[in-house]
Amino acid sequence: IGQGSGRSIGLIDLHAALHGSAEHLIGFGGHAAAAGLRIPHDRIDDFRSQLNAYLQRGGPADDQPRALHIDAEV
Repeated sequence: IGQGSGRSIGLIDLHAALHGSAEHLIGFGGHAAAAGLRIPHDRIDDFRSQLNAYLQRGGPADDQPRALHIDAEV
């Protein structure tokens, strides 16, 4: 069994992304900015494919585009 955690850069809702791939997971939890998961070893490749597809689509269809706020140009 594998387990891991992640933090978002703020433009990706990690909890929603994991929820969209939950069928491959033993469990997951967290919130939009940080989440953790447990996964059977034999489901990692399927999970990776489904998660990548979710992220390439941009998340849930009802998500509003989010703005990237830049404080200063360097």
